Amino acid sequence: MFERMAVRGIGVVGGFGCGNQAFHHALNTTPQGCGCPNDCVSIETSYGPYTWPIYRADDSPLQEFVPKRKLRRTNKFSRLATLAAYLALKDAADSLKTDVERTAVIIATGYGASSTTFKFLDNVILEGDSLASPTLFSNSVHSSAASNVTILLPTHGPCLTVTQFEMSGVAAVFNAHAWLQQRRVDAVLLGCVDEINDVLLYSYQNFFKNQPPENIEPFSYKRQTAIPGEGAAFLLLTREEDSDIGYGCISDVVWNKPDDTIVDLISRQRIISAASGHKLCGHKYKTLFQNIPPQDIFSFTPLYGSMPSAQIFDIAAALLAQTKEVLSRPFVSVKMDRSDSAALINLT
Repeated sequence: MFERMAVRGIGVVGGFGCGNQAFHHALNTTPQGCGCPNDCVSIETSYGPYTWPIYRADDSPLQEFVPKRKLRRTNKFSRLATLAAYLALKDAADSLKTDVERTAVIIATGYGASSTTFKFLDNVILEGDSLASPTLFSNSVHSSAASNVTILLPTHGPCLTVTQFEMSGVAAVFNAHAWLQQRRVDAVLLGCVDEINDVLLYSYQNFFKNQPPENIEPFSYKRQTAIPGEGAAFLLLTREEDSDIGYGCISDVVWNKPDDTIVDLISRQRIISAASGHKLCGHKYKTLFQNIPPQDIFSFTPLYGSMPSAQIFDIAAALLAQTKEVLSRPFVSVKMDRSDSAALINLT
């Protein structure tokens, strides 16, 4: 039996701004399926220069929580994660109450610290193995964000980084549930983080070979409209019986190939679709949702962009938007991957 997990706090930073108030404002003022990137980057490709729209996240508000001198050797990947983690604790009013010995940190990421990884590789090429920067090396691993979060907060519980690309978010939720159910910890700071770099944008242009889109169109399944996003979203999770519910509960998690059970489950609920404009996955969403009334399917990806670990953003968006009449009853977050797996997270 799945023991429900209460969501006590939420912390987010992305192209929409920083904090729950900025996110809630975007949710309330942006029409369904709309939203615009907030920046653009010009890159050189074999086809000539291209300017890509992106969802840029600002990590500078972290200085409100951590002195600048402590951030000298942390990269943006870690700073975004730490900022969202601080905001989640602050939102739950648990920054001084949570037992740091019994609080875990689990971070999901698709691309990892790729910006620093490529900088380190460039450094090795230019300077050689013996003179490569140890700071770049230590920040280039996928687990660097989780390590920096536990140091800067600080927390003393177990720490884990999950990298399963599109399914990183749901895999992290499973791990959080296991630790809480086994009573290993009393709270879990569960988050996702991804960032943008020139190599990612260059890959976009080479893979998709089309003119950069102006906006994400999550329900235009026949077109490639994905626009890269970056940012971090964190949830403070506890066992339901241990505290006030807060925003709501994660009541069930399902991860499987689409079958009759999954189709029946989503047919009775409203859907938060993780479709982010990628044509390759688009037809899979279309097939899965073919018998669902269009008014019961929502997507918030145009607010924060396309990133592999964004299902945690979807959960945060759904919980923050639950006061709106359109999301006033239970719903499920649905994520598809390239191999046809479907990940469903039920929220109540």
